[in-house]
Amino acid sequence: RLSELLQKDVACIDECVGPRVEAAVKELKPGELLLLENLRFYPGEERNDADFARSLASLAQVFVNDGFAVAHRAHASTEGICHYLPSVAGFLMEKELRVLGSVLWSPQRPLVVALGGAKVSDKIGVMENFLDHEPGFQKLRDAVSRQTLGRLPVEVCKAVIGAAGTPVPFRVLSFFCWKANP
Repeated sequence: RLSELLQKDVACIDECVGPRVEAAVKELKPGELLLLENLRFYPGEERNDADFARSLASLAQVFVNDGFAVAHRAHASTEGICHYLPSVAGFLMEKELRVLGSVLWSPQRPLVVALGGAKVSDKIGVMENFLDHEPGFQKLRDAVSRQTLGRLPVEVCKAVIGAAGTPVPFRVLSFFCWKANP
């Protein structure tokens, strides 16, 4: 599919580091493409293993991070590789940061924030920031905190929201309880 989209041949190899990959990279001519195996299958990736990061870096001259959704991860391919190569944010990352900055610093009104994802614990910092700095959310927080007491047992919220073992600040807990049982 990548060849079709790029209208160019793309060679593939079922590894992402090692002698076969190094040889295939050496054989590349200017303008040729080589697709490597998904590096998430390698245990050194999520551990941010320095040797794995160094092996990845040995294949390139510069690292361009265009994966906004994974930029926060301290993995070998997102953080570790930066120790061994000149590293920059890509155009898509720049666009994402520009859009996020405009929402945070000069949002259009009315402002609606929808947070998604599997782990609520990852969103707590973002919610706290909005609760602290956005006047509308401050009012909502105050109203919700008062109304939530007695509406939904805090233990229920803690069981659902704090399943990952992350302490949940009461004001965020109150917000989620209100959203769960308006």
